[in-house]
Amino acid sequence: MEDSANKVLQAFEEAQKTLEKGDLEQAKILFESLDYENLEEIEPDDALAARVLALQLCILQERYADALYHADAALDLAEHEPLVHHLAGQAMWAQSHYRTAAEMLVYAAELLEGIHEDIPPFSFEVDRSQVFYMAAEACRNFDQESAAERFYQLALEHTHEMSGAESNLT
Repeated sequence: MEDSANKVLQAFEEAQKTLEKGDLEQAKILFESLDYENLEEIEPDDALAARVLALQLCILQERYADALYHADAALDLAEHEPLVHHLAGQAMWAQSHYRTAAEMLVYAAELLEGIHEDIPPFSFEVDRSQVFYMAAEACRNFDQESAAERFYQLALEHTHEMSGAESNLT
């Protein structure tokens, strides 16, 4: 049993390192052959990380149906993770599922905004300015101008934070 667990963990580590090196095709092969169910039993946090990395890889390779498969599995592990909702929204948008994509993009932004109660801490860092900007764009596409304006403002504020500039915006 321990040998099997080590093999699964090593396979995830190899897939992760291959992705970090930028070998996307080999990373695809490794992530596709990963035993996610076994990984989840052994290390749930690693299973979530593996799903998120596979999701990001699928989006990079424009394999949106596969991306949504990994997003669904990741949401089963962490249903309130902003990064997963944000990435799933991108994949849905690319597949022309605009309404559902907009809902996911907005929900990711709302999670970051902190308007939902009793949400566990987030597991992954996310570019807040990008999440807020994409939520604003989604709102704008559905004529939700006040929500779009709020998210554009948040995106701008977080852009200034990232650049180290102090915001004088009200």
